[in-house]
Amino acid sequence: MINRLAISPAKIEVEVAPGAQTTVPIFLLNPSAEPVTVRVSAEDVVGGTSAAADGEVIKLLATDGSPYSLKSYLSFSTREVSLAPGEQVALPVTVSLPAGAPAGGLYGAVLFSFGAPTGGAPAQVVNRLASLFFVRTGVATAPNSELIGFKLITREPLAFALTVENSGNIYLNPYGLITITNRLTGRERFVKLDPWFVLPGATRFREVTGLELPLGFYHATAEVNRGYEDIIDTRSINFYLLPATSTLVLAGLALICLSVFIIVWLKKRRV
Repeated sequence: MINRLAISPAKIEVEVAPGAQTTVPIFLLNPSAEPVTVRVSAEDVVGGTSAAADGEVIKLLATDGSPYSLKSYLSFSTREVSLAPGEQVALPVTVSLPAGAPAGGLYGAVLFSFGAPTGGAPAQVVNRLASLFFVRTGVATAPNSELIGFKLITREPLAFALTVENSGNIYLNPYGLITITNRLTGRERFVKLDPWFVLPGATRFREVTGLELPLGFYHATAEVNRGYEDIIDTRSINFYLLPATSTLVLAGLALICLSVFIIVWLKKRRV
């Protein structure tokens, strides 16, 4: 049986002045019926650059350097924690910044590795969970982001995609609203966009699903607050929702019209 582990919180945002330190707890819970030993480590992280739905949100930097490195400023009281079945413990994690830390943001992760023997063999399946640390220090002077994409991904099920690019030096928490208007009835539907994070140098793709709308012709507007200076980016699209049979009929009519146009054009060429 592979041991399981739950950690909380999965993301920690703190402000630490240069030359100061702060300590926050991460709670570890073993919900399984077997004891588990957890190894604790730290890594730097950067934002993923893919805007695709399956793109990486963050990348762990095991050995590579990062201009926003936090790894060396993270410390914990122990490198290994043993949990009995059902036991929960709090692991204090300390962030200590040097006096000369530059203003902006530092990013890292506390990793929890755990595993169990596979079928009695000496080999192990190692699992890892991470708690992300986003640290602001000093005064961030160059926030810069933009909503660069808003589109309809699928009609069945209905799903939208938003893409935000952060080219500044600090992580941001954009948020906003999608307004969907029925062109025929004028009725509006509002979809709240809760804050999500975008690391510096990253392009973050967000998918919005779980929407149900009746058949019709729609206009959708995304209004996304960049997360600083109350700047709002706006993008709009039009789309329709028709039964599958209607879509096939329209496609067939379009094909017939195209065929007629080609035949007429060829006849004129021969004259």
